[in-house]
Amino acid sequence: MEALITAALLLAGTPEQPYEAAQEPIPDSIDVTPENLPAETSPSESAVSQVTCPPGQFASAFSDVYPTDWAYEAVNRLAGVAIECFDLPEPRS
Repeated sequence: MEALITAALLLAGTPEQPYEAAQEPIPDSIDVTPENLPAETSPSESAVSQVTCPPGQFASAFSDVYPTDWAYEAVNRLAGVAIECFDLPEPRS
């Protein structure tokens, strides 16, 4: 633990030599329309949308990442593993 604290303090700099992050200019505008996105990040080509599951199941890279989860699409897009069908959870009463 002490090594982590020491490393953090060394990276942060000292009052005599403050840490300065590299500053790159921020463009005035960024065009993020679907036509300008790289093909691999196109929302229409999601691996989840290519898997068809029977009723009562859902497509996901992980059995505990449900379609109702806020990060469902991002997790499945970044997972790097095969998309499978899993049983939907039982409704809570």
